[in-house]
Amino acid sequence: MENISDRIKTILADELELDVSDINDDAKLVNLGLDSLTFLELLAGFKEEFNINIAVNDISEYLKDNPIHTVGELTGYVQNVLSNEVKK
Repeated sequence: MENISDRIKTILADELELDVSDINDDAKLVNLGLDSLTFLELLAGFKEEFNINIAVNDISEYLKDNPIHTVGELTGYVQNVLSNEVKK
């Protein structure tokens, strides 16, 4: 089974129509072509892949103090959400 980072890169590649080998942890999301609409589609992909529901309000609040610019930062956020889901 792929690790979380690899799964996120696969979802990003699918949503952005990129080759997964072109996506690394340091890649800037905006440089990959991620925009607000694609980001919403990405959240839906995370819900399907990881069985988590990331509300737009929740991530908007998080982003005020913790900007997510790179694939690695996005991965860290998803890992944090998954960790909190396990604790519930």
